Amino acid sequence: MKTAIEIVKGYLIPKLEKVSNFNIETSSEDFWESFVDSLLIFETNGKPIYKLITSCNLSNEVKEKLISKTPIIYSKLIKELAEEYVKGNTSKAIGILLNSKGTSFKGEVEFFYILKKASEIAERKRIKEELPLFFERLKNQISNSDQ
Repeated sequence: MKTAIEIVKGYLIPKLEKVSNFNIETSSEDFWESFVDSLLIFETNGKPIYKLITSCNLSNEVKEKLISKTPIIYSKLIKELAEEYVKGNTSKAIGILLNSKGTSFKGEVEFFYILKKASEIAERKRIKEELPLFFERLKNQISNSDQ
């Protein structure tokens, strides 16, 4: 869950700091954990995140900013977590998204798997094309060292 919290904070804090009366010290780790927990189920149930935002002790300006940025934050979070999952990393947040009925995360995971596979194919092709050149360079280096 720590990774998901850091992703959300990394995106949101710079945006919220632009609001004149937002102070990062006033937001506790419990708030961020509750926010991310609610955000992870946003696609299938948006009520908890909006309820959390409206009930917290923040100015109306900050609440409005959070509410307006929620879909964007969710999108960024699932993209980064999907990339982490494809790289082989797991977390509680990834588990929640995998077990949810939402399709966005699974779509992102599929996209990153396809991207990974495409880059592997392109890299193999590049190596195959350059292999004869590497062989020629090696032969030249060996023949130059024999002289």
